[in-house]
Parts: sequence; structure tokens; C-alpha cells
Amino acid sequence: SSALISDNYLVDSLTIDRIYLTYKDRSIILRKVPYGSGAEQSVLSGFMGKLTSAIPEKSYPVTFPSSKKITLELQTSDPDLVFNVETSGKILTVKPVRTWSSVIVLGGTFTIKMKSSNPSKLTNEGSEFDVKVFVQ
Repeated sequence: SSALISDNYLVDSLTIDRIYLTYKDRSIILRKVPYGSGAEQSVLSGFMGKLTSAIPEKSYPVTFPSSKKITLELQTSDPDLVFNVETSGKILTVKPVRTWSSVIVLGGTFTIKMKSSNPSKLTNEGSEFDVKVFVQ
């Protein structure tokens, strides 16, 4: 049964994490979002590349929006590849990581610096990687 929520909208259905409202030919879904983050993530950007013995480090500029949770995920078969996150020359990651997540209060341009934790293991063929930037 539908319950009247206002003069215009009716509660169509209710679950533990969502409420569905209807009004004439429109439907609205409201989701419960604890602490400002939901379960869904969108890919904001991504990049891929290769580190070799000749090119042991690469930097990629990325723009993060303000007031969003950002997650970076590195995918590679090389267990030694890692990255740091920097902004204005300051390192945000305490140590090089393979995944990173943070709520960005003030957005802007950040730098993802890819490198190997053991550069002596890099070969001429190199190690390929793929980094995805998720926003929530």
C-alpha cells in the first residue's frame, strides 16, 4: 500500500537502503548514503603504460573533483610496481601503494607517480600496468 508523503509524491516501495517515490508520470529513487558515500563507483579516468629499465618512472596528471571519495586501483602482473599520489610537490601517500582511497576536500590537479619498488628487476621488455581512478 502506498502512503502519502506530501501532496504530490507517494511512497511506491521502501527497502532498507532505498525509497521509491512516484508522482504522475515521474519516479524518484532516494538512496540511503552513510557518511556521504554510496556503494556505486564511477570511473573518472584511467591510464596505462609500461615501465622499463630505460624508463623506470612515469608521472600522470589527474584532476580530482572536490568533496568526493577517490579510489585508485593499480592492475599489473608485476608485484613490484607501485605509485605515489602527489599535489603541489607534496606526497599524499605515506609510502608507495597499489591501491589508495581518500575523500578529496579541495579538488584540483594531482600527480600519480608510477615506479617500481625494485627498479633493478625492470627489464628492457618492461612491466605493463593499468590504473583506474574511481569517484564515489
